[in-house]
Amino acid sequence: MKEIQDGLSRCLPHLWFVLMAENGVQIGRRVPGKMLVVQRCIFVDFNGHIEVGVHAKDLPPTHEFWSKINVVPLDNGNVQDFLANILEVVSALRAYEVCIGVVEFEDVWKTAKNAEIDTNPFLEPRNSRCC
Repeated sequence: MKEIQDGLSRCLPHLWFVLMAENGVQIGRRVPGKMLVVQRCIFVDFNGHIEVGVHAKDLPPTHEFWSKINVVPLDNGNVQDFLANILEVVSALRAYEVCIGVVEFEDVWKTAKNAEIDTNPFLEPRNSRCC
């Protein structure tokens, strides 16, 4: 398991971290600063099952993100494949990072179905008002 932790630690982007669990791998993205606040969280068990959380909420199973990923179970001898798959999941999740705000469309936000205003509760520095 040290091979997995070391491999991910070397490859994860800035502000991302890895923690090993008995039955899988926990990867997270923290906010910058002294206080540890986790914005994004990925748990991959060794059987290939994935759970994703964004701002402490589970990513719904209907989200398009799920169609973009695939993780193989960790079998003997495929540590590199397992690592590569996890890094693909991280990359896919990074593509959904919080927007920097498209203020010129703010009048349209309230009419968008299934949308809500992001009030930036985690004080992300790149964030302004978003929908």
